[in-house]
Amino acid sequence: MASALVLACTREAVADGLIATYESLFNDHVDITVPGYSGGTNLQLDFPLLVRVSPNSPAGFSYSRVDPNGKDIRFLYCMTNNGIETIQAVPYEVDNWDTNGVSTLWVKVPRLQAISANVSLRLKMYWAPDDPDALPANRASEVWDAYTAVWHMNSTVESTANGIATVAGPAVRAGAGAIGLALGTRATTASGPILAAPKGTPIDNVTTGAYTVTGWVKINSAAAGSSWFYTRRATPEDDAYGVEFQPSGAGLKTWIHTDGANVDKSTKTLDFGEWVHLAVVHSGQPGKHTVYKNGAAFYEPTNATREDKNGTLGFALGGLIGDTSEGTLNGDLDEVRIYP
Repeated sequence: MASALVLACTREAVADGLIATYESLFNDHVDITVPGYSGGTNLQLDFPLLVRVSPNSPAGFSYSRVDPNGKDIRFLYCMTNNGIETIQAVPYEVDNWDTNGVSTLWVKVPRLQAISANVSLRLKMYWAPDDPDALPANRASEVWDAYTAVWHMNSTVESTANGIATVAGPAVRAGAGAIGLALGTRATTASGPILAAPKGTPIDNVTTGAYTVTGWVKINSAAAGSSWFYTRRATPEDDAYGVEFQPSGAGLKTWIHTDGANVDKSTKTLDFGEWVHLAVVHSGQPGKHTVYKNGAAFYEPTNATREDKNGTLGFALGGLIGDTSEGTLNGDLDEVRIYP
């Protein structure tokens, strides 16, 4: 019993010391209450939590008291579970910084679970430091340690520590996204992918096994022929592997490609002009794929045997890799991720 009491006191002392340190470094801070997660399973794999800030939101926040790029904010994660409080510094990444409006940040949350009478969760957000050079380091890429690739789609930058080089297609334009900004095209004729990554990146290692691609998609109208969410491809003449959209009346059918002879031609459709979140889960086993739309199962391909292309041409978003003659998405993509 004595050792348990000593441990509890030590935890409290460390927590109090960390808070005191941060409050000595910053002039302003606020507690942000996190409403919790309503699912039945706790999320413990360093969940990226979206935080939005704007003038006086949270209360007292002012862009005039923050670095012009939002680099001198810090966060503490505070979880109380059955009377035991865990407090630790957590990294964040600025997605979009707009000193005249709403800015978006991603904060790495070690554990997210349902809130109850015995469980509470809050973030302590600090800003306006006396000496920015004296602040504890913030390693933004650590927010995405669990991911192979993350594109916020506000530029060609890939946000993980992998730093995967990507290039934008010739007709790409920026616009408003589902989360922050988005990249897309208004092409009614093909012009190449929205973003493309070359062969030889960590994407090659994960897309030959079990992996998941997620992202926000908005399709403005049907392009001439097919358009694509993402693709891998061996040669320009070869059939692609990925998710294709095909015109179907007022919407687009969603197809899964594994090779030219194995295309699951689903009749499930997406509406034009609507942001939807798609998650395509590849199990790594023949025929085992699941597409989720806005968190709910959308369809499971029945004719999609596993034959992943070796990706000699690399990986592309919003078009066919290595092809400017077809497949360009007439729409926008936001917050695309590859996991793991």
